[in-house]
Amino acid sequence: MKITEEAAMIQVAWVLSYMQGGVAEAWKNNLLDELAKGESEVETVEQLFSKIRNDFRETSEKERKIKQLRMIE
Repeated sequence: MKITEEAAMIQVAWVLSYMQGGVAEAWKNNLLDELAKGESEVETVEQLFSKIRNDFRETSEKERKIKQLRMIE
C-alpha cells in the first residue's frame, strides 16, 4: 500500500505536534512555514526524522562541552 502525499503530511504534522517549547518549537514553526509555502524538502516522516537528527545533533566535542557548561550555570 502506497501512502498518499496527504497522508504523509498528516504524519509529519502529527510528529511535529510533539515538539513544544524553546528551540524545538521555534524550529517546528519555521519548518511548518516552509511546508506551507512548499519550500521544504520534507515529504515523509523518514525525511523529517533525518532532518531532526541533522539539525539537532552536536557537531563537535567543543560545542558539547560549551553546552554542558551552560547547563551547569
